[in-house]
Amino acid sequence: MAQVITVNQSKGSIGAGALVVRSDATGFISTSVNAPVNSTANTAGETISKMYVSEIIWTCHAAAGWTITRGNGVGANTLYATHGNNGHIDFKSSGMRLEAPGSEGANINFTLASGVGTIMLKIHKSGGA
Repeated sequence: MAQVITVNQSKGSIGAGALVVRSDATGFISTSVNAPVNSTANTAGETISKMYVSEIIWTCHAAAGWTITRGNGVGANTLYATHGNNGHIDFKSSGMRLEAPGSEGANINFTLASGVGTIMLKIHKSGGA
């Protein structure tokens, strides 16, 4: 399966929309128009300034686990590390945000530590059209 964007919506001229990505391997979501087709958050003509992880659903085998980070390389900030074989967290309905102020424009990375697993991320995005 690898990484697939299953929903990528831009709402109106303000560019507020949603994106859903599903993957069974390490991957990322970027606001760069030069990112690979299944990694770019932008729809045609959309400029995104901020992305927020609003929901995470995961499964994995015993020793596996997912880590979600913002940014690139060694300086990436860990947002969330999954625990257990499966789970579902809806941050938006809980009124919470994972992102530290100033990191909302950075890549969203998801890394499978080992073994086999699947992750789905719902991301809210905002910016200008």
